[in-house]
Amino acid sequence: MQASFLVDKVGCDVGLNYRSNDFAKLLEKECSSEVAYFWDSVGGDVSDTVITNMKEHSTIILCGAISDYNETNKYPPPLSDKVASIVAERNITRHRHLVVNYEKEVMKALFDLAVLVSSGQLTHFETSEKGLINAGVAYERLMKGENLGKMVVYMRDVPPGNSLKRSIGSFLGRIYNSLKPL
Repeated sequence: MQASFLVDKVGCDVGLNYRSNDFAKLLEKECSSEVAYFWDSVGGDVSDTVITNMKEHSTIILCGAISDYNETNKYPPPLSDKVASIVAERNITRHRHLVVNYEKEVMKALFDLAVLVSSGQLTHFETSEKGLINAGVAYERLMKGENLGKMVVYMRDVPPGNSLKRSIGSFLGRIYNSLKPL
């Protein structure tokens, strides 16, 4: 479901399910040494598999490593010797992005993102359940990969329409009012 969504709706060249038993073979077939950017939120074997298929001067954006969340490793977790040598040989850069490092830019970034979403230039996808009673259902669907975009549990009824755009409109108004001179 998510793989076809990435191709059909988002515009990716290919979408692969990292949970499939033949992920490494599929990635090699579809992307052999052609991966230019890798948004790594998984880590572990999946990360190692993708890195072995990255081209020279490519970029890894580190945004979590769910495979290591229960480990005591520091973040980012260390690479194996084999993968570290690939990173060095191909001059692959790894960037770790932490919001706390951009504290001064957060409000401007939120404003810029809000403008992009409200204008339709940036698309938002979400899967939702209504009511706290369905939080378990939402979690189960998330773990099974049955969500597209963020999984959200609404605590109250949400009127029809794009709730994100309404929230952004309110957010933009608050920012605008906070920037007005006294």
